[in-house]
Amino acid sequence: MEELLRWLDDLVSAGKIHHAALSNFPAWRVSRAITLADLRSQAPIVGIQHEYSLVERSADRELLPMAESLGLGAALWSPLGGGLLTGEYRSSAEGRLRDLGLVVPTESTDQKTAVVDTVLAMAQETGVAPAQIAVAWVRERAARSSRSSARATCPSSTATSTPSTSS
Repeated sequence: MEELLRWLDDLVSAGKIHHAALSNFPAWRVSRAITLADLRSQAPIVGIQHEYSLVERSADRELLPMAESLGLGAALWSPLGGGLLTGEYRSSAEGRLRDLGLVVPTESTDQKTAVVDTVLAMAQETGVAPAQIAVAWVRERAARSSRSSARATCPSSTATSTPSTSS
């Protein structure tokens, strides 16, 4: 980690990048990197990047709460779960999974199958593409997190905002 932080600090100092961030690191390593960079007066870590979708929500446990608490930006990738949430890669005969022969995310658990079924049902009910449902969910989560961060960093805004009651 020390070598990586030195490298990032050199890049910022040379003007080759404006900010340093970490991608696909566990929360404990991000926290350690932030602490080390601060102690050594190096370029601060300002954000994280992690996979996040309706079928991959592990970032909910530690990464997103850490990012919110530490004021880090969060760039979330694969909102369609690697294409799984489009419904095009179903294991059944109507899916394209058998034709591709590529490594694509699959409905490896009953929970993932239930999520895909729900997204497809919502898409059918609302008349929009399943991808729109999946992306809208990620965008709403990000917006909710931003509103929560704004209330935490701007105490005066709490008097005019209403807390979110859904999770």
